[in-house]
Amino acid sequence: MESKIWRDDADEYKLEPLNVAMGKKAQDKLGITLPELYITILKEQNGGSIKFDSYPSDTPNSWADDHVNVNHIRGIGKENSILDSQIRSDFFSK
Repeated sequence: MESKIWRDDADEYKLEPLNVAMGKKAQDKLGITLPELYITILKEQNGGSIKFDSYPSDTPNSWADDHVNVNHIRGIGKENSILDSQIRSDFFSK
């Protein structure tokens, strides 16, 4: 199944292809279980800019009154990945 979410142009967020060991290492390092859908998307392409970059929202924010801007998905890797972020482990473990 090929996803149509990824942009085709050069992309600083696109990382080397994801393998099982990388996913396990990220989960161990972050102390969380990553969502299956996230892993499925990263198996198609390990991070990158996405075509559909807005998500509807009822809460106004700094971008707009009716949506949130999401222009890329971070993959799993040594640099420029979710391992660089400070995420709360309780968010993903539920």
